[in-house]
Amino acid sequence: MATRIAGFLALLLAAHFGATPCMAEDPPAPVPFGIDQRPMPSGSDLSALIPTIVGSFQRKPLDDDVRQQPNETPTFAVYSNGPDAIFFGVRLAEDSGDARNDVVQSRLSSNMSSSEESFSAGTEPSYYRVPQLMTWSRGRYFFYAQANRQSALDTFMRAFPY
Repeated sequence: MATRIAGFLALLLAAHFGATPCMAEDPPAPVPFGIDQRPMPSGSDLSALIPTIVGSFQRKPLDDDVRQQPNETPTFAVYSNGPDAIFFGVRLAEDSGDARNDVVQSRLSSNMSSSEESFSAGTEPSYYRVPQLMTWSRGRYFFYAQANRQSALDTFMRAFPY
């Protein structure tokens, strides 16, 4: 009962003073695929951001109308490895907050739900993962990878550089 009252008081004080309440949380889970330990992407060269080969996956040629640099509009590519396929996208957002918001929006618009969901917003990196989908931000970069099978996503994500 005391914990409920303390939580309620924290919310009231936060609402009154315009602050975000600080509530005790469980320790954070490990970041999926260790993406927080990978190098931060840089620049706007699509050949670096959407490599031709990622582990055992080969990227199909980009459409002729694809820009040579990512911008506010996402750039998409398809990777394959035998029967496994990855639909991949990257967007260079205006700022890191915008990229983190893309992660939140991907969770809200996803039709996938799972008890295996991992989600973290407002962090570096922010991420959303369910068995066949992973979205994440690194600085201003927003990445999206959706696979036809969970094992394909796992293999791809272990090899992706960012």
